[in-house]
Amino acid sequence: MSKEDSTNEELYQKPPSILKMIANFAISMAEFIAKGAPIVNMRDYKQRVRACGNCPHLKTKRMQCGLCGCFVEHKAKMKTAQCPDTPQRWAPQTPEYRPNE
Repeated sequence: MSKEDSTNEELYQKPPSILKMIANFAISMAEFIAKGAPIVNMRDYKQRVRACGNCPHLKTKRMQCGLCGCFVEHKAKMKTAQCPDTPQRWAPQTPEYRPNE
């Protein structure tokens, strides 16, 4: 663990394995696609990225969450995605239903 990746060693948690990261990504993408790929608005996106930027779990070199392994700048766009921290750092979103056209 580098000092840049965490300023508070007590909050450090071993990042998920590559297999767990792939599983997390697959689950997130399946839900995202099933709900019509809803994207958050720019204000909410900036709030999410800012919240992650202030999180001690963030791996700053890669902008990667140390809890779930996601790349924050991508996951923060998905309205169906949630912050894995407890309590969550992102405001809840309600994806709109879009029937197949």
